[in-house]
Amino acid sequence: MAGTGAEEISKIRLDPDEHDLYAVRSMSKWAETMGTKEYQRLAAVLRARATGVPAYLELSRVRP
Repeated sequence: MAGTGAEEISKIRLDPDEHDLYAVRSMSKWAETMGTKEYQRLAAVLRARATGVPAYLELSRVRP
């Protein structure tokens, strides 16, 4: 059985050479701070995780 949110968060370990912080927010707060495409990708990943059904994520290339 999974631990409480606080217990799970306390177990997060990041490589300090690659990351200097992490954020835990509700989906509505992420929607306020992320771009539309990034938020849609996050929502699709969370749906896939919750349902066990793979998500198809189409990533477009950035053109110079």
